[in-house]
Formats: sequence, structure tokens, C-alpha cells
Amino acid sequence: MEKGYAVVQVPAGDGWSLELKGRVSPEFFAANREVRADAGRLALTMGPYVYCLEEMDNGTNLANLFVKPETEVTVSEAEEALPGLLPTLTFEGERIIKSIAEEDRLYGTPRFERARAHLRAIPYGLWNNRTPGEMCLWLKALL
Repeated sequence: MEKGYAVVQVPAGDGWSLELKGRVSPEFFAANREVRADAGRLALTMGPYVYCLEEMDNGTNLANLFVKPETEVTVSEAEEALPGLLPTLTFEGERIIKSIAEEDRLYGTPRFERARAHLRAIPYGLWNNRTPGEMCLWLKALL
């Protein structure tokens, strides 16, 4: 180990391979509070992969989604319509379904209502390969 990294000596030339085996689990992480754009938000990773939510799987207005940091995440099969074999991730969150009392106005008296939302995440590097639409990587934390 050097400065926290595993160092592997690799022989020169062709004919060698390196196989790493291990287990990775999905987990939520947060940015330092000084990263203002991501304050109070969570991102989902599994090993070295960052995941995101797409409108195609999760509906419109992804900014209305919230998730608890301790939410259990399920590893699911890879999406056939996406390249590669990376799994999708599913979990429960909440969606704001009402924010003001006056539904016909742009702004009004606060009247927040939320509903449970079953959410599906795909690897971030694969987004926008199926149907054009909104994408969200940083979800609001529900504390």
C-alpha cells in the first residue's frame, strides 16, 4: 500500500491479465457541506459506478424526489435496452405531489404533500441511451 492505494507490479509485455474479485454493495454518499450545489443531497454508487435516475423509469420532474440516507437499495438485472451488463438499482423514496394550496397559481400558500415512489437507477454513464428525458444524479435527502 502506498498513500492508501494498492500498488501492483505489472510485468512488461503481452500475455498477462489481472483479475480482481470482491463484493460491492450499493450505497448513498453525500458531498462535503462546502459543496453548496450538493448540500442536503445524496448520490448513489455501487463500487466505482455512480448511478442516476432517468425520467423514463421515474416519471417527470425528478427534482421533486427525496430519499432517506439509510434506504435499502436492491440490485436488479441489467436493463436490456442499455449497453453492457451493469445492474440497475431500485429503492423507495418519496415524491412531492402537492406544494401549494392554490393549484391554479404559480406561487401560493405552502401545502406540501408527498407520496411513496418506487425508484430505479441506472449507471450514470449510460443515461440518455433509450428515450430523451430528464436525468437526476443528486437526490434531496429526506431527514
